[in-house]
Amino acid sequence: MAEKDWTRPPKDLDWESRARWKWVMGALKTRGLWEDTDVDLFEGYIRALQTAREARGLVREEGMTSVGSMKQKVEHPGLKTEREARRDALKYATALRLTPEARGATPTESLEDEFDRTFAGA
Repeated sequence: MAEKDWTRPPKDLDWESRARWKWVMGALKTRGLWEDTDVDLFEGYIRALQTAREARGLVREEGMTSVGSMKQKVEHPGLKTEREARRDALKYATALRLTPEARGATPTESLEDEFDRTFAGA
């Protein structure tokens, strides 16, 4: 029986999420930050971003407001879904060391600066 390749994106992801999976996975591997045991965390990150993107698409189509139970205007529920999904994605990204802060970079430090600082004299 063939061993599962954890680096391949799940088939049910949309094309943009599959592309992001491959791109971010490559970046993690290049930096030496990828561990196969992180696959569930990584999948959560990619799915949270997809959920946020899909929710934003609904809001774009339907508008920023909807009609509430008392016929009043209320915030479109997709906005809350998007916020929560982005918040989740940030938590996953931090755990995976995808954010500058999680990598120990200063907020204004570019990836090139971080690379030079990390590997200077190596």
